[in-house]
Amino acid sequence: MPPIEFDRLVDDVVPRGIELKAIIEGLLVRKKAGDEMDYEPRINPINEYLEAKIEYYERMAAGMQTSNGGQDQRLDDLFRSVLKEVLGEVK
Repeated sequence: MPPIEFDRLVDDVVPRGIELKAIIEGLLVRKKAGDEMDYEPRINPINEYLEAKIEYYERMAAGMQTSNGGQDQRLDDLFRSVLKEVLGEVK
């Protein structure tokens, strides 16, 4: 069963009244009903939407500036400090 929040995501991202939304909603109904969907034919509107979004974000990412560095280390340090805090509370 898909997460319930997926319904909200679809409502927020996919415009109402287009074929893609109806197809996604139909798949959600089937999935929630327990339909097994291991092998099915490609659903062109979904694939076309995803391919267009991937292409868009690849173009956007290519035009973005890279950071000046150090971000990985700061994130690692933050992660470690949170782990220490959480693990310290468990003991």
